[in-house]
Amino acid sequence: MLISKQITVKEIQEEFSALFNGLKIEFYHSGHTSKVGSTNQDKIDADTSLHQIKPDIVSGDIVLNAKSTVAQFEEEMKSRFGLNVQVFRKSNELYLQTITTDNWTLETQNTKGLNSTSK
Repeated sequence: MLISKQITVKEIQEEFSALFNGLKIEFYHSGHTSKVGSTNQDKIDADTSLHQIKPDIVSGDIVLNAKSTVAQFEEEMKSRFGLNVQVFRKSNELYLQTITTDNWTLETQNTKGLNSTSK
């Protein structure tokens, strides 16, 4: 997934969810600590460009590896690009922050999310 100044939060969200359709990501002004969720008041609007969030962001690729844990993915987004993201897992018709299961892989989270959908 390409991270660059010109793309928007929404474009990243769409690319992430196309690969992991039982998950979604949200962007926040502040980071969160382990086992603590992010607040809606801190959420960044989907139409915001990455340049607006972090004017000095350096472009680069991030590999969306299904075997990476949620914590690893969130930390890489923070350390490489200065972006605060939170992964959410589908739970029926809702999405829940994965704060207590950040040690699960993206693949495990995605499978759990897909299996939670009512038939």
